[in-house]
Amino acid sequence: MFSLLERKTMKRILILLVICCLGKFSDAYSQVIIFNTGIEKDADIKVFVTESSSKADLNVCFVDSMKHINNDGLWYNIDFDNMPNKKIYFVNSAEQADLKIYLVDYASQAGWVNPERKKLFMPDR
Repeated sequence: MFSLLERKTMKRILILLVICCLGKFSDAYSQVIIFNTGIEKDADIKVFVTESSSKADLNVCFVDSMKHINNDGLWYNIDFDNMPNKKIYFVNSAEQADLKIYLVDYASQAGWVNPERKKLFMPDR
């Protein structure tokens, strides 16, 4: 079998792997790089912009740099479709939408109103 030192080393490696995997999983929820497809069938998520925060699932602030997308509700829009983690399409009614957002002016106002909708940003959705 393994010596005590080898078992401790393997345990440390396993713990590091779990921590790394958890870090990657949490990034899927927090960093949103979007591309507006303009074509509904190409979208991962159909989005409707509400007129009030109380009707939204998520308060969104579009940021001007990818370095600022470090928590939920801070989105960065790109002009090409080879890099986004979500492709969105803006719909005309709340009934058509997978996600309802309210646009805010400040990053501090961004965040989830309905945290159950976070699942839309899982990597394989």
